[in-house]
Amino acid sequence: MSERVLCIEWCVKNERFGTREAMESIVDKPVGHRRYACLDLCEICMRQPFVVIDDHVVTAADARTLREMLRHPNLR
Repeated sequence: MSERVLCIEWCVKNERFGTREAMESIVDKPVGHRRYACLDLCEICMRQPFVVIDDHVVTAADARTLREMLRHPNLR
């Protein structure tokens, strides 16, 4: 049985927190990712790294933590 493909989205402006690098580190999972100019989550976006996974906002204290959260087996 094949794994479900996750849809992960993030804002271009949030890349200053290392969001893009965190995304690029999860090559071992089936992921469809979309990079947007804005997701209208500005209060989160200007303070910490985040992504939206299948319509659920996932935040982290830093890019390293976000990377580990994205690798977590419960995201499959």
